[in-house]
Amino acid sequence: MAINIQKRIKFIEEYKKNLAGNITRCCKEAGVSRNVYYTKWLKSKKKIIDGKTFAEIIADIDQQVLDDAEQIYKGIAIVEKDKTALFNFLRKKHPDWKDTPISMNMVDMKEIDKLREEINEMIDYAKDTTKNAKTSIADNTDKGVEAGNGQST
Repeated sequence: MAINIQKRIKFIEEYKKNLAGNITRCCKEAGVSRNVYYTKWLKSKKKIIDGKTFAEIIADIDQQVLDDAEQIYKGIAIVEKDKTALFNFLRKKHPDWKDTPISMNMVDMKEIDKLREEINEMIDYAKDTTKNAKTSIADNTDKGVEAGNGQST
């Protein structure tokens, strides 16, 4: 039923807007109960947008939020020259820093500048990806409703 798809899309929009946040608030905005969200929508195997199930779309949003948070963390580490954040970033990403206790006084500024450029590129990519994903959802929403795509749970 098209109304059910519209409610799922409304939920997805709210979920994105709230950065994968409060399920109760998103359910309220979509006009469904938390029970429907957990027992029906997340368990449904029907593809609703771009060949993905509702649960896959929610998982993609969750991953995007985590990716964005990681980009912000990297930006703070490099732009703000936060030594603790930078040290943790390098230990996670740089092979020479893994599991090696190194004094923070040994940070190479050339490496920081290189990483700053990489982070700025990643942030730009993340912004473009988010913009394209929003456009794709809007396009598919229009196509599904116009075509009478009546998939529901």
